[in-house]
Amino acid sequence: MSMALINCPECGTKVDPFAPSCPQCGAPINSLHEPENDDRRRAEIDETRKKLRWHSLGSILLVLIGGLVLLAETNIAQEEQKGFLRLALSAIGIACFLGGITWSYITRIRKKLLEQPDH
Repeated sequence: MSMALINCPECGTKVDPFAPSCPQCGAPINSLHEPENDDRRRAEIDETRKKLRWHSLGSILLVLIGGLVLLAETNIAQEEQKGFLRLALSAIGIACFLGGITWSYITRIRKKLLEQPDH
C-alpha cells in the first residue's frame, strides 16, 4: 500500500503528509498533529464529556419530573376533578417526559459523535 505524498508549501519537495517538517527546508508540514494542538483537542473533548454528563442527568431529571406530574394528574383524574388544572398538568407532564427522552437521545448521539475519530 503506497502513501500519497504532498508538496512542501515552502520548497515544493514531495513529503510524507504526517511528517512534522520538510526534510529539505525544515518547514512545518503537519501542524495539526503537534502536541499542543492534540492537548488542546483532548481538553476540549474532556470538557464536552463533562457537559454531556450534566445533560444526561438533566434529561433523566426531566423525565422523572414529567412522570411525577403525570402521576399527579392521574390522581386528580381519579378524584373526578376535571378542568384546567388536569389539562395543564397533562400537558406539562407529557412535555417534560417527551422533552427529557428527546434530550437523552440527542445527548447519546452527541456522545457517539464525540467518540468518533477525526478524519
